[in-house]
This record gives sequence, structure tokens and C-alpha cells, in this order.
Amino acid sequence: MHLLTETVIDKTERETYRPVWDDHEWAIHAHGLLLKELLKLVEVDCNPLEMLKLLIGDYASLDAWGSYTLTDVLNEHLEKIPFGDDQTYRDYFEGTSLPFTRVLWNMERRGIKVDMDAIDTLRQPMKTEIDEIKREMTKEAGQIVNLNSSLQMRALFYEEVAGEWQDPFGEAPKYWSKGGADGIKKPSTNKDALKDWADKGHKLATLMQQFRQLDKLHGTYLVGVPRWADGYDRIHTSLKQTGTVTHRLASGDPNLQNIPSRPPWGPLLRAVFIAGLWGDCNPDWCMPEVENIPVPDLPPETQMRFLVADYSQVELRITAHLSQDETMIQAIHDGKDLHCLTAAIAGGHDYDELYAAKKATNPSKRQLELLEERRRFKAVGFGIIYGIGAVKLGRDLGLPILKRTSRSGHVYEVCPEGEQLIEDYFNVYPGVKEFLDETTEFCEENLYVTTAIGRYRRLPMAISGERGLQARTRRQAGNSRVQGTAADITNEAMILCETDPVLRELGVRMLLQIHDELLFECPDIPEIVTAAKKRVLELMDNSIELSVPITAEIDDGYTWAAAK
Repeated sequence: MHLLTETVIDKTERETYRPVWDDHEWAIHAHGLLLKELLKLVEVDCNPLEMLKLLIGDYASLDAWGSYTLTDVLNEHLEKIPFGDDQTYRDYFEGTSLPFTRVLWNMERRGIKVDMDAIDTLRQPMKTEIDEIKREMTKEAGQIVNLNSSLQMRALFYEEVAGEWQDPFGEAPKYWSKGGADGIKKPSTNKDALKDWADKGHKLATLMQQFRQLDKLHGTYLVGVPRWADGYDRIHTSLKQTGTVTHRLASGDPNLQNIPSRPPWGPLLRAVFIAGLWGDCNPDWCMPEVENIPVPDLPPETQMRFLVADYSQVELRITAHLSQDETMIQAIHDGKDLHCLTAAIAGGHDYDELYAAKKATNPSKRQLELLEERRRFKAVGFGIIYGIGAVKLGRDLGLPILKRTSRSGHVYEVCPEGEQLIEDYFNVYPGVKEFLDETTEFCEENLYVTTAIGRYRRLPMAISGERGLQARTRRQAGNSRVQGTAADITNEAMILCETDPVLRELGVRMLLQIHDELLFECPDIPEIVTAAKKRVLELMDNSIELSVPITAEIDDGYTWAAAK
């Protein structure tokens, strides 16, 4: 292309070259020019085209040879990295990573069935709600705005005063674009910015959040999903083994992991995913370990049933194991509700009274107050894992956020009640505080952390010169250990289920993983459903041994919503 533009065409715009390539004579002429220049560089006793074939053959051969040789180099490195007590990273790669890839291959081929009629029924009501949000935003903004235009969104939420951008609350922007083609960063209206403003009571930001969520759900699941369906009305999502830094699975084309669980739309969307028929999937889509195990001899039209198994408070249990906090470990072994226990100890309440309030179908005024206390400490418990700060916690709980000014004139926010809640939590579970501090310190020194089984995650930005990035990376250290261990537990359970001869004999097939939740299909025969549920729980509860029990719950139904 470079030779053609310099030798033949006196043009500079790329678009003007395109018609040239559609002209056969120009293509031949360009090919001749390339060969002519090539012959100036290399002397060979053969036809130029034969020379090109040799060069291409050499490149392809060397590419394959290089890739093959690289495996030896990588295997040598993997054998040098310890994994656990008596293994290496190569053992982990061959014993877990490779089999898990085959597990995902099986799941992708099976897919999950969708009810096309149910999708048609939901499409217009959701579109109507989206249009209503648009009208309300137009009314609130006082003008018609293209909600999909980043330029108009920026103008709606930001104002430029004396050359400086200000957000809706008169503050400097916290979130910026990446710069695009011109490299100029501009204030962003991304989901984090909208959440900050919505938490502060900005109505337009709240409406925009609602619009984006519904618009994405409508486009992905009610418009997009039918386009992905095969002849059996089954969707075959792509499950990405290395799609997240914590090792959790990612899903795409379409993404089936972002379906909300909360009403009104969550249960309705999950209800469009239905159990299929026995003949929808090929029994040969299985692991080599069980390919000789016979499956039930059933007619292809046999109705299947969903099984949905979900780990119970797995991240809190992992936190107990990693921190070795005595109070938390004892509470789990005693079968107590951790959030009730936290609220009881921190607030000086009676645990049994709090637990009774949690179970009450028609709570009294006193019980509602206790439930609010439990809700606060539940938010702290889960937020601590993600490195939540007092201000963020306060916004999530609707607590007062105060502004302070430093000596240098910098305005910052504080949440005294949030700070107190976090302090109270650490007073109840001091081992958790020690675990997080030690993990951060280890990360700063070694630039990586490991999960409970020894899998690494590199965090080099823990010593970044950018303070914000450095702080965020250090907060990720504890979360990486907890979430990474949760991923290890779920992934190992998936391998156990796929290689289990009992589940194979029962005709159970695994379809999806949504974080801590596994979705299966099994023949809709009562004795098979009962035996399958029991076996799945046995495998999930014993996938990885920790100092506290990791338990799962399971239910069944003809739709994903009913089984959940």
C-alpha cells in the first residue's frame, strides 16, 4: 500500500485509495510493484511467486514451531512456581485449568433454552417503561435530550465555568473519559458518576441510571437473545475462562451473568429461560472421564427440569477462613446468622431477639428497628471485603455526608456514622481487620496476593506513583483473595460435577455458572430430581476444604426464576 500510494497515486486521503483496489488492473499493477521492490532486496534463482510461497511457508512453519517451543519454556517456568504445599503451578495448570476448559466447552455446546413467546410478551411493556423514563427526563431537563449521546449527556450534567468543569453539585469532576481519538479527556457520565449523583439525590442521575439499565436489558435479552437462538431455541453463550482478574467466569454473546435478580424485571427475565427436552443435547458432550458411563435411555421428547444450586454466604465464610477470626469461625460452626450476631454484639442487643426479627413475617416496630441495625452491619460486612470506605458506605446506607476543608483549602467528604459502623465491625471481628492489614502490607512488598489454594494475582500498581490508583489497588488486595478463593471453590465444584459418574448416570447436565450459582438440567423424573439434588450438594460442599464449612442450597423448577 505504501509503494502504491507513493509510486502511482498522488493522493493523501485513505478513502480515495479504496476504489483502486476494486479495479483488477490496478491490483495487478500494484502486485507487480511489490514484487519488483522485493526482488531489489533479495537475490534468488526462482520465480518471484515461488519465492513468496517459500517465505510464507517458512513464516507459518516458524510460527507453529515457535508456539510449540514456547510451551517447553512456559512449562519450565510453571514447574518452578510452588503451588500449595507439595505441588507446582504446572500441576495446577494440568490438573485444574485444562480440565476446566473442557467443562466450559461442554456447557457452551449444551446452551440453555429460551421461551420465545415469553420474550415477545415482555418486549413491549419494557419498551413502554423506557419511553416513560425518557419523557420524565425530558420534563426534568426542560429539553429533549438524546440519552445515547455522550456529548448531550455531558452538557446535561456538567457546566464549564471560567474554563473549569463543574458537576451538578458545583464540584470538580471525579470521572473522566479516556480521551478518544483526539486524546482530550472530558468529564464522564459513566455509571460511577451517575451513582454518586443519584446517591446525593439528583433526580436526573437516578432517571438516567434507570434508563441505561432497562435499555441494556431490553437490547440484550428481549431483542438480542432471540437472534442467538439455535434450532432448538437454545442460547449458547461464550464462557470466558480468563475474562476477569479474580478468575470468576465472564459470559458474552450474549452475557447471561448480568440478569438482575430483583423485581420487577429480574424474575420476569429469568422466567424466559426454561428447561428443555432430553433430546436437545448430545450426550457425547461430556468429560473423557465419564464418556463410557451410560446415560438414561429416554425418549428425546422427555421433559427436563432445572436445578439451581447456590453457595450460601460463601464470601463471608472465606473471610472467616482467611482471617481465622475466632468469633466469626465459631458463629459459622454454631450455625448463627453472622449479620444478626454482628448487630447484636456491636449494638448490645440480644441475638435471639434479632434472629426472631429476621424470621418475622409481620415485624413489630421494635423488630423493624432491629432489622435496620442488621441491614447496616450486613452492608458493612460485605463492603469490608471490597475495601469500602466510610463515605461510600454512608451513601449506600443513606447516612449524613459532611464536607470538611483541609488547611490547604482542599474540600473533602466524611461520614462519621459510617466510620463508627466500620470501627464497630472491626471491634466485633478484630481478626478481619488484622487480615486486611496484613494482606495490604504483603501486597505492597510483593506486588501480588494468593487465594486460599495458592493461586496468584499480580497487583503491581500497589506501588504506583498515582495515589488514587495505588490506593484502589491496595483495597483490591483483600478482595482478590476472597473473591479469588470463591472462584476457585466454584470452579473446582464444576469440575467435580462434570466428572461425576453418579450425575452422568442420572442424566444431569450443567448449563451455566453465575458467580456462586450453578444451573443444571436433569430429567423431570421425581426420583432422578431428588437423587441429583442430593449429589450436587455433596460435590459442591466438598470441592475445597477450609476451616469452616462451605455449604450450598438447591432448588428446582421448570424456569430459571422458579428454580431460584
